[in-house]
Amino acid sequence: MELFNKIIQKSAALAKKRSICALFDTPTNRADDFSVSAADLYLDYAKQNITQAELEQLITWANDHHLSKQISGMFLGKKLIILSIELYYIRF
Repeated sequence: MELFNKIIQKSAALAKKRSICALFDTPTNRADDFSVSAADLYLDYAKQNITQAELEQLITWANDHHLSKQISGMFLGKKLIILSIELYYIRF
């Protein structure tokens, strides 16, 4: 079983080659599009190397795989299947 579908894998490969600066060249207000606030907490993730389409793909994947239920299960002590995920860090 593959962890992510081909679309997400392709997006990850493109992101590895893309400069974060390129994401700020678009006419949209990235700071507004990539931030959220709740309960006096403000999270700004505009400087993450992800596009709106890629974010939507990840959200769809999370919903399709019932990620919220899996996270809740962790707090209830349920056993989970842990898969190895390779993380990429971007250096500036």
